Amino acid sequence: MSINSSELIGLIRGTLPAAAPTERPVIETYIAFIDRQGVVATLDSDHSRFLKRTANNFQDRWEPDISSEFQRAELFGVDVPLINAFAREEEGVRQIILFEGIQQVVLFYAHLITALNLLNILRADKYVNIDGWKEKESASFSLAAFSLLYEFMRTGQPLIALGDILGPNSLQNTKLGYEAAIAFVLAHEVGHLALGHTGMSGALSERNYVTTAVKEDINNYQQREFEADRYALFGFREDLRLPLMSSVLFFFAPMAFIEAFVGPNDPTHPLFTNRAAHLASLLANDTKDGIAVASIIRSQIEGFKRLAAVRGEAGEDIRSRIHQTMPVELAYRVILAVKKAVKSDIGFLDMENEPQVPEIS
Repeated sequence: MSINSSELIGLIRGTLPAAAPTERPVIETYIAFIDRQGVVATLDSDHSRFLKRTANNFQDRWEPDISSEFQRAELFGVDVPLINAFAREEEGVRQIILFEGIQQVVLFYAHLITALNLLNILRADKYVNIDGWKEKESASFSLAAFSLLYEFMRTGQPLIALGDILGPNSLQNTKLGYEAAIAFVLAHEVGHLALGHTGMSGALSERNYVTTAVKEDINNYQQREFEADRYALFGFREDLRLPLMSSVLFFFAPMAFIEAFVGPNDPTHPLFTNRAAHLASLLANDTKDGIAVASIIRSQIEGFKRLAAVRGEAGEDIRSRIHQTMPVELAYRVILAVKKAVKSDIGFLDMENEPQVPEIS
């Protein structure tokens, strides 16, 4: 079973009418690339096998209903760095199509957060100095990484590897967090299929019950995204929903960051800040763990709201601010310099008994 290039182009082209002006040239570039290279999605590609393996690894972590829904769907990973996913029924066959860009962003952010935490702890007094740019390693590493993330989402330029300075304990935890975030994305797409969103009509059971952090008028398409998020969250076993929420932010957080700089991607999806707030409201409870996780999510949301407020004050000019502060060329050099210093001084960043993502069983 395969999906040919014409079908892939048709799926992507369907997103153009709702795409933000800054996103359209990138989408057109990927359409041209798929057409020129004759890209085909197959079930036996490396990315397809990774998705299937991830789904299988989480079988005992999902509720029985969602596990059975996964058995009915074909999972396709497409080797194109577009940040998008689709769910569809084709001749009675349920298909989930995930483009490589989502996996790249999730892995990049999972490694970034872990590296930043460890740089702050293990090398709090270390500075990087390049061409007059002098700043603490963690601050310069963060700004450089977000500069590259912004550039990747704007142009598709490759992201630099961040995980090669992490030690085995940290890598094990980021691997779990990365796979859990991908599992959530897959479960979200399964939700669209299970809830009938791929047709012209679909359940709108949560209407008027969506908690948002930033003012946004919710249309029917956006409502379905909230519903699919809810389906994915409650598809995980009850005892795993809280620890896995931190992993879900590996996907939501970089997207929310970019939205703060360039605005919403399209009117068919809610703001990622609001999607995170919605999930946090669904997890609200009086347990110690619940309060702790809700606090982490709220702090992330407040950060995105502050970025959005700055964007509102500055208008479109904020798009170029991060590159004015940290151009892409300098960003690469800063990250490479920090990684070289870490490897020279201590070998790698790692801390025993300090998992970045709660262990689940």
